[in-house]
Amino acid sequence: MENTVTSRPQTVFAATVVALLLGAVTNFVMAILVGLFQKYSHISVVGFTFFFVFPVGAFLCGLIGGIGYRFGARILPYRPSSILLVFSLLISLLSYLCVFFVSYKLTLFRGEPLSTVVSFPDYVLLSLRNTRTYIQTFEIGRAGSAGYLFGLIDLAGYLLGGIAACAAAFPSEYCKKCHRVWNRYFLSAGYTVALSPLEKVFHDAEVEILAERYDQPVSIIAGAGSKARWTAYQLKYELLNCSNCEYSRYQLSLSRIKPPPEKLLRRKVSKDTQPVNR
Repeated sequence: MENTVTSRPQTVFAATVVALLLGAVTNFVMAILVGLFQKYSHISVVGFTFFFVFPVGAFLCGLIGGIGYRFGARILPYRPSSILLVFSLLISLLSYLCVFFVSYKLTLFRGEPLSTVVSFPDYVLLSLRNTRTYIQTFEIGRAGSAGYLFGLIDLAGYLLGGIAACAAAFPSEYCKKCHRVWNRYFLSAGYTVALSPLEKVFHDAEVEILAERYDQPVSIIAGAGSKARWTAYQLKYELLNCSNCEYSRYQLSLSRIKPPPEKLLRRKVSKDTQPVNR
């Protein structure tokens, strides 16, 4: 047990670093691609908004760029530290500026690199002021001082997209003691056309779990019916086990499988136990 407790900060730190590095890579790759597209197409993907208020383009760029957080969080079976959210904001900010930096380095002024004429902060400000504003295909004109406001809106959308992608990387179910993601073992499932029969099975299985008769729900749930083309509701019985700690959890979840898919109808019921050898 001492080794488990001692290694917890290391494993959580490692999971956080891996997710952070992979998230940073995908963020900057996305920023470079967007910067190149905007440079040569003269179309501002980041600046695409609804009614000048909702930064759809910036949000999607930040969201897609942050997909690396989710892949990185799955490499190691531990929940990353919440500090990852803070760093994701910094990475999204740098990624947003990277979009401007790509154009800044590729732009020429009278045959010379623009970087030899104007500094990068000044270039960003000039770009925002000289942004052309369109409603559909109708050009309104240059943004002028309003470009600073539009830039802040785009930045906010980019940050929201990045933090949304990062938040999705955190597993919802994990061992609270060592932060290891649960190992899932499927035990049984039952399916019905109507909800009410499966609710009764849910209640019967719940009683058996609370009474610590963990084998009984397997047959109770399986007796509800097998999956067929017309079944709409599912009751699943699973064992969640932590490989590090001496904890296991039996869990029931009742959901609707069509349509909409996997919509949770009631709160999951679980019971913590001592580890079970399976």
